Amino acid sequence: MNFTEILRREWQSHTTQAIKGRINMNKEAFTNKTREELISGAIREFKSVIDFYRMEYSENLILLFNDLGYLLLCRLIHEYGTIKKWKRDNSDFRREGDSLGVKDFSLQSAEEITSYLNKLEYNFRVATEYEDQLAFLKNYKLTIKKNSVMRPILEIVNELYELQDRSGGTDLLYDAVQRILELCINNKAEKSRYILPDEIIKYLAQILDAERKFTNTDRKVSILDPQYSSGNMLTAASGYFKNSQLYGFESDNSLKISAQILFILANIDVNTGEENFLTNRLEKRYDIVLANPSFTNDPVPENSNVYEPPLPEELGHINGKYNLFIVRTLQALETEGRSAIIVPDNFLFSSKKENMEVRKWILNTYLVEAILSLPQDTFFTNATVASSILIISNPMMLGGWKDRMPYLFFYQMKPDNSDGEPGNYDELLYVWNRRDEYYKQWVQLSERSLLENYNNIKTPEEWDRVYFWFADRKTVKESKWNMLPGFYQPPKRPELEFEAPEILLHDVIQEQKELLEALEKLLEEVESL
Repeated sequence: MNFTEILRREWQSHTTQAIKGRINMNKEAFTNKTREELISGAIREFKSVIDFYRMEYSENLILLFNDLGYLLLCRLIHEYGTIKKWKRDNSDFRREGDSLGVKDFSLQSAEEITSYLNKLEYNFRVATEYEDQLAFLKNYKLTIKKNSVMRPILEIVNELYELQDRSGGTDLLYDAVQRILELCINNKAEKSRYILPDEIIKYLAQILDAERKFTNTDRKVSILDPQYSSGNMLTAASGYFKNSQLYGFESDNSLKISAQILFILANIDVNTGEENFLTNRLEKRYDIVLANPSFTNDPVPENSNVYEPPLPEELGHINGKYNLFIVRTLQALETEGRSAIIVPDNFLFSSKKENMEVRKWILNTYLVEAILSLPQDTFFTNATVASSILIISNPMMLGGWKDRMPYLFFYQMKPDNSDGEPGNYDELLYVWNRRDEYYKQWVQLSERSLLENYNNIKTPEEWDRVYFWFADRKTVKESKWNMLPGFYQPPKRPELEFEAPEILLHDVIQEQKELLEALEKLLEEVESL
């Protein structure tokens, strides 16, 4: 083989690799686009049923979702025989000759619809006898009775069922069903539940495991969500903490059913408590606690056993259910455990005595590592409730206060926007591992010159970091244990713009010329008098 032939083959090889690379890039872009189109299509179909369901049955869309999820599980069991076979490989274990793939339910008579449902439910009832994971739906009763609503729901089940074939797995199916549940929760008339996006949960998991002490271990990491709502925090966390044991509580029975449907589709096992977290908890048990408790001002019910064991003496009696929930959530942390708790901003600055006492207790008992301010529309567009995330750990404090961080770290989270401007979520991870270094800069700049913000908080005048800042513990104590990030935010430094010297000189010369011309005209007028 001569040298020219070698070069020709080498060139062909590089060209082929380049073409393959381009094809893979285009394929990935196409896949992402197609994925979103498929999910959006299923959501559009579901939205078209909402008004009919509300008119005929209930304003509570969680009940509609549960009917949809129940029928989807029935369909999966009928096609695969068991949930285990579906999870094991959703392409190799289908039943032969026993498919219920009706394409158009609008053409089915009432009798045919009834017969179809009977077949689905019969196989499901059989499966619940030997599949513990399905026991929670053993006696489930559909709320939908009229075929005018049932037909489009069955068509959506068909569409969701086919998603697994298009993606080659179950993840696309799970994502679509999860998005539908979020839609139902966000459309509840009583907005006390908010779903934190999976993207943020994945960043929180990395922060909580910054020292890799939870992933670099052979033992299972225990993770708790004391009020799991849709269950997405446990599901997303399990994707990062592969070797984990999941625990959760949910007092709303409808939401509990919804979440357990998603747990099955996500192929995760969660130990779900049968009772309310406040009455059935274990102290110092969990390595990681992820909590997004419902925002409520309700008092603790009288004659309740939620005060056992007794609260810490420094707290006294707590009347507010939300405050009590926060306290008990932190008490569930194992020594060296860490937590991420989503709270409304008014909890961080409220001047009510009980709120201040709870914040004081938190800061004196645990290590508040950071307070992350969430974007305004984190939970849904045009949201009015501002929220933050408390990152709190329960360290072993052999040296007392000297082992604690001398500061609170605040970070304003900013997502990617629709104009293509990047957010700062990735930057958070970078800054997180360098907090001590940045705090030293903060102290050094404070010693040079200070500037007061609108709350009379002194901050370093030359601090130029826009998204994060600090407050020392003494300042927080003097501010009545206020933990609101914006309260300590440095004022924006005025931006002074200076034109180039040559432009300034040119303007001065031009002004002098105009002034000279005006004086000459005035002289002519005086001389003509």
